[in-house]
Amino acid sequence: MCLTIRWLLGATIALSITTFACGSGGSKNCTKTEFRGSNGKCYADKLQQVSKHAFKLGNLIWQDPPASDDMAFDEAVNYCQDLTLDGTKGWHLPTIDELRSLIRNCPDTAFGGNCGVTVKCTADTCKDDTCKGCDDDGNYLPSNLHDGDDTEYWSSSSVSDKAWAVDFDDASIEYKAKDKSLDVRCVRPAD
Repeated sequence: MCLTIRWLLGATIALSITTFACGSGGSKNCTKTEFRGSNGKCYADKLQQVSKHAFKLGNLIWQDPPASDDMAFDEAVNYCQDLTLDGTKGWHLPTIDELRSLIRNCPDTAFGGNCGVTVKCTADTCKDDTCKGCDDDGNYLPSNLHDGDDTEYWSSSSVSDKAWAVDFDDASIEYKAKDKSLDVRCVRPAD
């Protein structure tokens, strides 16, 4: 059994204790055969092909293979917004949380890991040593997804002239100038 304890502050001080089965989803731990989706829920770590060019993973559908050309940030945003893939629209450049949900075998930078860069914290100060990733020359994408020309992918999470990216060669979270050309993999909700 797992336990969550919360202190609630207000006119009075209260203690809230919640028990749950470990690995059952939400803010609990995922099992070894699950991953944490960008919505915080646990999903089976299994890609499901939904069309010739897209896979479902958890609550998201990912473009696969990624865009054939590297792009600067603004071009990547427009590319995803304009994308019609297998007759389907509604694509977007993934948030940093959505992109981190693709990281495998590097717990600090996978979604929900210790790296502080999230959609709620996009300032450069959110990055610390835990965002450096794991060993170089790894492949931290789910095994069936195709990799792009490089291994660095844009996220839509940005501040001013920089945006967050994930380098799947070492699973690092990096702050990049928006004029740099990186790989692009669009995403859309599964619903």
